[in-house]
Amino acid sequence: MLQSLLVVCLVSACFVYAASQLLPLAVLQAMARTLLRLPLPVFLEHALEKIAQAKGGCGSGCDGCGRSPTRQVLPGTAKKSVERVLVFHPALRRTPTAQPLKQVP
Repeated sequence: MLQSLLVVCLVSACFVYAASQLLPLAVLQAMARTLLRLPLPVFLEHALEKIAQAKGGCGSGCDGCGRSPTRQVLPGTAKKSVERVLVFHPALRRTPTAQPLKQVP
């Protein structure tokens, strides 16, 4: 029983961490605002308030990358277009290595 409870806690914590890393900021903020309506411990309220008031990751105040008119590209991080030619080689023919079965009279 204790082992099952521990597994449930670990899986739940992993789910919360993965969701916080992969969900868009708008979804996280909506979830945080919804959870702030519930009576929660003080440390959890502070964490949710921080998420609910978060701005874009670069500090520009936008909701995401690529949409901010003040977006700055750091030197050395610009994506360079590189053309590469794909060469498809013909498949090698393999000869069968297995010997045919002999029929028993």
